[in-house]
Amino acid sequence: MSTSHHHDGHEEQQTELIPGLPTDISTRILTQIPPHHHPRLRSTSRIWRSFFSPSSILPLRHHLLPLHLHHLLLLFPRDPSLSSPILLHLPRHRHHHLAFTHLPHLPCSPHFYALSNFLPIPLPLHRLLLLGGSRFDNRSFPPDLPVPSPDVHSFDFASSAWSPLPPMLTPRGGFACGVGAGGVVIVAGGGSRHGLFGAGGGSRIGSVEVLDLGGRGGWEERARMPRPRAGCVGFSVGEREFWVMGGYGDYRAVGGVLPVDMHCRDAVVYDLERDEWREVGDMWQEGERERLGAVAVVEGEGGARVPGVYMLDRNDIFR
Repeated sequence: MSTSHHHDGHEEQQTELIPGLPTDISTRILTQIPPHHHPRLRSTSRIWRSFFSPSSILPLRHHLLPLHLHHLLLLFPRDPSLSSPILLHLPRHRHHHLAFTHLPHLPCSPHFYALSNFLPIPLPLHRLLLLGGSRFDNRSFPPDLPVPSPDVHSFDFASSAWSPLPPMLTPRGGFACGVGAGGVVIVAGGGSRHGLFGAGGGSRIGSVEVLDLGGRGGWEERARMPRPRAGCVGFSVGEREFWVMGGYGDYRAVGGVLPVDMHCRDAVVYDLERDEWREVGDMWQEGERERLGAVAVVEGEGGARVPGVYMLDRNDIFR
């Protein structure tokens, strides 16, 4: 009888996340452990292996933790098919160490290499899109001429795997992209310029496409931008507006020799319902600055409709 009782107690203990604590309290404690520790913790027990699996722990952290406690930063140091993307777990306090984990490589091709100017876009439900870019094709001639990519890949953090999505109708890199209401992905502009080349190189396009992630179809063409531009920034505002800022259009030759990009000072807005564009004028005066700086868009918290748009110009941050 005593052996049987000990065996039953052992089995009961294995069903508890933390022995002696209620499940809801144990769950709140364990969800606060930083993600970079999860792979090691899965080997502790069978129940912890299940609890710390990405498909289980990610929804729990999203639901139970305040927004500022689960900020993640994803870095692509180079071609993601050759170098693993780095997922940084931002510390909660200054004295905490910055931790990171490596994500799987993007599926590689025997023909394409040195992908540059691609665009990663975060999605709800722990997903990420990686779209387009400029790359080299070992089958093309001349071999040092970059070509734009139409490829679209989706990364699922729960399964930690990449999967292909329908390719864009027009290959492009260095373009504007955003996600509208209902999971509609919008891409606009772009071109073929590679990160290894400077001003004057590559093409510029003004085409616009959308992909409904909730449907089973592919990309659809929409109204073109007022004029072609590449190297631009895009973001969604509300449920029907998509803004495109900055970038460069044509180029001019200084002294008839040195190519210099003609940067766009204006912004244009696309109405998803009307399928039309409108111009909103210049963002700065002539001579105030040469081009749009690095832009970060912070989605409105607490149901705010308008996101915060920040620009880094040397040592100054503008909003």
